[in-house]
Amino acid sequence: MRILILTIAAACGGSSPAASPPATTQPCAVYDESRGKLALFGGQSPAGLSGETWTWEGTWTRAATSGPSARTGSACVYDSARQRIVLFGGDTGSSRASDTWEWDGAAWTRSNATGPGPRAFHRLAFDRTRSRTVLFGGSSGGSTYPPETWEWNGSSWTQAAASGPPGRFLHAMAWDGAKTVLFGGFDGSNTLGDVWTWDGASWTQEAGAGPPPVDHVNLAFDASRNILVLYAAQQTWQRGTGGWSRVTGASGPTAPDAELTYDAAHRRVLLWETPTEGTFRLWAFTGTTWTAL
Repeated sequence: MRILILTIAAACGGSSPAASPPATTQPCAVYDESRGKLALFGGQSPAGLSGETWTWEGTWTRAATSGPSARTGSACVYDSARQRIVLFGGDTGSSRASDTWEWDGAAWTRSNATGPGPRAFHRLAFDRTRSRTVLFGGSSGGSTYPPETWEWNGSSWTQAAASGPPGRFLHAMAWDGAKTVLFGGFDGSNTLGDVWTWDGASWTQEAGAGPPPVDHVNLAFDASRNILVLYAAQQTWQRGTGGWSRVTGASGPTAPDAELTYDAAHRRVLLWETPTEGTFRLWAFTGTTWTAL
């Protein structure tokens, strides 16, 4: 598997309307619950790497002109305990990053805390029971995929597990109301389809049928229905108390990968995709169908 990174410092292009973000792949897309907005940062556009921050609440607004450097493959998640978006790492085009940033709705603040090593295409999830941001995996460059679990408490990182899932990147991870759930990804040789859960102390591998092995995959937790929603390779799956099930007839997004986040104000999952080079689309899912926004 190869991931193409254009080594251009920043991007402001794309063929979407001028008052909208560049059409990027692998950006951070997270719903900011306390401010009722979708926040979008970074990614790879046709013009290069983006370092732009945008918000959306029906219309797009350029929200910041400073913050993390241009990059793709960073990971971010909403910390509901402190009402911040947490961002870690990414690929800057010349190296992997290991910086921690937080967005408060007005500005980015960089933390001086040390923690996980440089990496990109990892995942973050926020455990609302324990008020911890959980990080797993990623690519640290070359053929190195650290099988590390870290947790962020708002001021410091702690390596939280010595064993668990094999190393991987481009996987999916989200909190499901009780535990952090990890699915799929790529380990440098194989596309994976295993499911693991993290309870704050240890990882447990789950058995049973689920989505086929896939990478470039993402998850979001629909809190109104107590369901995890997964999207990858033009397939939509859900995971509830009865296990995994594919949502048939849920046509809409066409990109092989996309970013998912839960819009708590409207009780829907939002999906960001770039179906063709230079264009983006935003979709909403409430359990049966995708609706273009």
